[in-house]
Amino acid sequence: MKKKKILIAGGSGMIGVSLTNRLKNKKNFQLISSYYRNQPQNKSNYKKLNFSNYSTCLKSTKNIETLYLLTMVSQGIMGIKSKEIDFVFKSLRVNLNLIEAAVKNNVKKIIFLSSSTIYQPSNKPISESKLDINKDPYEIYLGLGWYFRYIEKILGYLDKKKIIKTNIIRTGAVYGKYDSLNIKKARVVPSLIMRMIKAKKAEKFEIWGNSKIVRDFVFAEDVAKVLEISMYKNFNKGPVNFSSGKGVTILSLAKLIDKILKKKLNFQFNPNLPTSVKYRVLSNKLIDSMKIMNISRTSLQKGIKETINWYKNYEN
Repeated sequence: MKKKKILIAGGSGMIGVSLTNRLKNKKNFQLISSYYRNQPQNKSNYKKLNFSNYSTCLKSTKNIETLYLLTMVSQGIMGIKSKEIDFVFKSLRVNLNLIEAAVKNNVKKIIFLSSSTIYQPSNKPISESKLDINKDPYEIYLGLGWYFRYIEKILGYLDKKKIIKTNIIRTGAVYGKYDSLNIKKARVVPSLIMRMIKAKKAEKFEIWGNSKIVRDFVFAEDVAKVLEISMYKNFNKGPVNFSSGKGVTILSLAKLIDKILKKKLNFQFNPNLPTSVKYRVLSNKLIDSMKIMNISRTSLQKGIKETINWYKNYEN
């Protein structure tokens, strides 16, 4: 019998690499993981593919059993502010190409990694059922949020019509190994780590925005575990949230990184520089109630320590 074929579209990103590492040694299927601009260090199982080209999507999804859609470009606050519309259009084009090609090639399952940016503003952990499409996402995530809503609706339609089975996972502020090395575009965790590694002990350290901003940080390898399990299991209740489910202030995050690095920095927050929304946390009650998805979360301290070690080793 021929092995089942799995395609990870967007395999060179932080979560894509973590997922590729989890699946590459499995013997019961053939894995293809894509990259385009960001060439991975270990090219085993990787193939350079440009999904902006529809013919490439058709060829790449032929005989594919499961398609992972991980192609959304991740950006920090500066990236969102400066080029949000560019990567929203690009991501729409890529994912619609892949979804249409998957339909034509009778792909059995699509697993889509969605985002907490899909939700409207909330000052408490928000559940899947509380998504209100009559309310816009946070203003700063307006383009991203509607992009994720649109792709989710397309996939929901395909699932409802029994054309392709789809699983959708909405995740929070993901961090971990294999993240961005571009400090100007990096999100808060890699940005703080890269800057703090280079900082001198006890010096003044400026952080953009408000110290009381709250985020729901989740380790990339935990997300990869859920993505792997979702290949074998079906979500019968629609999209599910997966994150730590716990709010952490940026100040607490900075103090944790500082403690691990033993820098004893003097933090100064600058509210006049670009900042993000005050509160964004997901409720995880639904996924925690699903016995098929009983995933333990890596503690923030352990995850940050592993991430710091990866950045140190990469620089060396």
